[in-house]
Amino acid sequence: MFRCCLIPKCFKKKVGPDLQCPTCREQYTVESAGYGGRLKLVMKHENKNPIFTLFTESIQQLLESLNLCTDVRKTDETIEKLKAMLPIRVKFTFKSDKITTISKF
Repeated sequence: MFRCCLIPKCFKKKVGPDLQCPTCREQYTVESAGYGGRLKLVMKHENKNPIFTLFTESIQQLLESLNLCTDVRKTDETIEKLKAMLPIRVKFTFKSDKITTISKF
């Protein structure tokens, strides 16, 4: 979990230690900055094991499809529940080299 910018064009960019967005320069406080998440995912696909990084929107899509809490601030309990479900079969779509949608298969 990390603190992030809430401006839509910044796509939840991680803010620096000073709580300022490096993209748009929006300044936040501890109370006003958003929350974002990042998850490394190893997929078995066509006899390969590529590693993907999922960010907040994709993480929330996956968690919703698994009927799990989508609040990225509750990472510890969510990770434990995800571990208990492994392996998880998913379906996903790409746009360029990024996963744009992901859900339980």
